Amino acid sequence: MKPIVRLHAGIELKAFETRLILAAGAVVFAKRFSCAERFKGLNIVDGSSPRQRVFVRGPGRGPSAPFFWFLPVMSNLLQRSITRLHSALPLLLKVALAGVLTLLLLELVLIAFNDRIFEGAFVYDGDIGFRMRPDIEVGPGRRTNEFGFNDRDYPHSPPPGAVRILVLGDSFNWAQGARNYTHLLEESLENRPDGISVEVINVGYPGTHSHEQFLALKKFGLRYNPHLVILAFFLGNDFVEAEPWRKRIVVGGSFADIHPLSWPPAEILGQPVLMRSRLLLLLRDQGRILRRNFELQFEKWSRPKSSKAEMTFSTDFYLRLEHARMQIANRTKESEFGPHTDYVFESLSEIRATLDSRSIDFIVVGLPDEFQISPELRRAVLARFEEDASQYRWDRASEILKDFCSRLGVGYYDLTPAFSRAHQGGAILYAHNDSHWNAAGNELAAGELFEILNGIVPGIAKRHAISPR
Repeated sequence: MKPIVRLHAGIELKAFETRLILAAGAVVFAKRFSCAERFKGLNIVDGSSPRQRVFVRGPGRGPSAPFFWFLPVMSNLLQRSITRLHSALPLLLKVALAGVLTLLLLELVLIAFNDRIFEGAFVYDGDIGFRMRPDIEVGPGRRTNEFGFNDRDYPHSPPPGAVRILVLGDSFNWAQGARNYTHLLEESLENRPDGISVEVINVGYPGTHSHEQFLALKKFGLRYNPHLVILAFFLGNDFVEAEPWRKRIVVGGSFADIHPLSWPPAEILGQPVLMRSRLLLLLRDQGRILRRNFELQFEKWSRPKSSKAEMTFSTDFYLRLEHARMQIANRTKESEFGPHTDYVFESLSEIRATLDSRSIDFIVVGLPDEFQISPELRRAVLARFEEDASQYRWDRASEILKDFCSRLGVGYYDLTPAFSRAHQGGAILYAHNDSHWNAAGNELAAGELFEILNGIVPGIAKRHAISPR
């Protein structure tokens, strides 16, 4: 806003400040001229109606009478308003104080009874930031295990004659529940012809990126004493979500991002205390859910019955989601993702160093997003945002990850070619308007990993002197 008045000392007054000063001056001026002696000789004659009211100036009395009559009226009104405000101010302060104390008390109650009030799937973790709640029902006959993973409980030491494999990952380790690719992989490895038993343990948490997965590995995964760790890296958003300037935690039942310098936060009764209201965070999340559900239900209602398939998100929301993920492949934004890719490389280096110190093998598997295998989805996103395909390099995420693994001496296996071939053959591998695999996608991933591990397991068994059962 441009200044209205500029003073000599370099002080600028905006419109509101100027009006405030003029009003104060008017009050002072009015009070000076509202005394009785100032109006001696002024005759105020009323007509039959307000429009006929006439003001007669007395002899030798300076400015016109209407001007002097207006000033004391305004002065009285202002004085009355100020008096009423002063009388009401204690009550207003009491009401405001009572409101603040009520909100503080409510926040303390929400902290004290956090686990009873917020019974969602995610809980606060003082080392990772958040994780899934242990031992909760996540499907018919399925519960999370002791650490909140989508798997059964395992003894912490592998049984004799067994090769134990951990699969680090994100929400892809939860898709299709009990028929997740990690479970299918374990089933396919049960009856190996060489007699070597293989256990595949799912240690993925939804919404995590490589660094958070590394923290989960250190805190929980290594307790299983594995022989091999597989990092299932989602090429769609694991680079995009790896933001070194934010730490994601759960406050009450909601996610909240804080700066890493603020980590760890202050805690009361094991719960984080931030300058954010748990109630407001909950209302924010519920508002987002309601909006997404409204968009989804509206689209389902407006579509013909013959085309009503199960959808996770509305089409427009899914296109916006995929467009945000596609930016890692945008040639014009490569520099923007430099801190992201550096953060991922640091996380992979930490995982490698930690596992090497325990003589645990490590490989990385790239999981493709739907836009990376589907030209149809790419065209839809580009049309929605009026962009040109020439500004994108669709395999960029995979190439970055491949280069990282090569520099670290870690084996890298990309599932994108296999998924692209299956898609070209007409296979539907993803849930509708959802970047997670459907049943066919999980089966294909398990089959590809089975072929990869068939060449790795014998060497692991030999190095660790694991004899067939």
